[in-house]
Amino acid sequence: MVGGWLLTASTHSWLNEDFKILEVVMANPKRRHSRQRRDKRRTNWKIKTKSLSVCPQCKSAKMPHRVCPTCGYYKGKEVVSVDIA
Repeated sequence: MVGGWLLTASTHSWLNEDFKILEVVMANPKRRHSRQRRDKRRTNWKIKTKSLSVCPQCKSAKMPHRVCPTCGYYKGKEVVSVDIA
């Protein structure tokens, strides 16, 4: 392999006849990574909890910047009428 290119003996007369095709070797890690190094890379893979806020009308938990599913209020105004069944 010269400069990362695949060379054949038929295209280059200076190559020996024993080497008809030179193989391209892919990059592989030189040493095995330790468990500590692997786990450091995976530290941000954890599941994140959803943030919740309290509805000022009914005091139930709701997602921020959304209509409360319990009472239907958003920013002090009733946006959706909720049927109590």
